[in-house]
Amino acid sequence: MIYILKSDKDPIINESYLSHNVCLLSLLQIQFHDFSLDLEQINKADYLLFTSKNALKAIINHSYFDLLANKQALFIGEKSKNIWLQKGGKYAVSPADLGVSECNNGKKFAEIISPIVNGKNILYLCGKDRATDFKVLLKDSFIQEVIVYSSIENCNPDTNLSNISENAQSSDTFEDESIFIFGSPKHYQVFCKYYRWNLSWLAISLGDTTFQSFGNNVRKLNAKGNFQKALKVAQALCGTTPLQHNIPVDVDNVF
Repeated sequence: MIYILKSDKDPIINESYLSHNVCLLSLLQIQFHDFSLDLEQINKADYLLFTSKNALKAIINHSYFDLLANKQALFIGEKSKNIWLQKGGKYAVSPADLGVSECNNGKKFAEIISPIVNGKNILYLCGKDRATDFKVLLKDSFIQEVIVYSSIENCNPDTNLSNISENAQSSDTFEDESIFIFGSPKHYQVFCKYYRWNLSWLAISLGDTTFQSFGNNVRKLNAKGNFQKALKVAQALCGTTPLQHNIPVDVDNVF
C-alpha cells in the first residue's frame, strides 16, 4: 500500500492520483494567518521569495496581490513559478531560469539566487515552520519574513485515513512493505510521533531536506522534488515483495 503524507489544504495533491493501492494520510492542517502587509513593505521590496505552495496560495488570495504581482518573484519550484504567472504575476525566476536543472533544498536555492539578490530587499512569504534560515544563508541581503500560514498537527490522525482496511487502522502500524511519500520533514516527524516505524516500510522524500530527516534505520529514496516520479516509483515497487535491502538513494536509479 502507498500512503501520501499531506496537509489538509495541500495544493500538490490531485484526487486523480488515488487508486486501489494509493491513499492519503493527512496529519497536518494548514491554518492561513490573518497577516497584514503595508504599502511601504511592498514598495521597498526588490524581490518576493517563495519556497512553499501554501505561502503562494495565501498571497494570491490577498487584497494586495495586484501590487505584489508586479514584483520580481523568486521560486524554488518550477510549478509554483508557473502558477504565479498564470494568476497574473509579471516577473518570476526559478532555478531553471538561472541554468540549474535541479534544486531540492533551501541551501542550494540560496546559493543559486545569492548573486542576484546581494544587497537587495527581499520580502520572504513563508510558513511558521521553516527548514531553511534564509536570513543566515543570504546574509548580504535584507530579508523581511512575513509568516502567512502554519501547519498544525492533527490530534487524531487515524480519522484521516482513507481507503485503508480496518486492520490497518491501529495506532502503531500499517501493512508490512508499505510505502510512504513525505513532502516535508514535519510530515515525517509527526508520523513518527504517532506510529512506530516498521523496518519493512519504505520512505520516499520529495526533497533533500526531508530525505536528511529520515532515521538511519529507514529504507529511503529521494524523488528530488518530483511528486509524479515518486508516485510512479512507489507503484512500481509495490509489485516487488519483499522490498530490496540495497535500494538506490535516488529514484532515477530505481529502474
